[in-house]
Amino acid sequence: MEKIPSKPLSDGAISKILKEKYGINIARRTVTKYREELQIPSIRERKISKNNRERGVFYD
Repeated sequence: MEKIPSKPLSDGAISKILKEKYGINIARRTVTKYREELQIPSIRERKISKNNRERGVFYD
């Protein structure tokens, strides 16, 4: 994955890209596990955060 896309990728999409592009066969739930360990928000949370930034809405 060369660059960060403007649209967040789901765990399933990441799993699919890893398999198709790099030959790495990894389950979606494994991607989820590592995403959570790295404290990366879910796709839903990332979309909400992105939309709020675009609208200029910020929370403490």
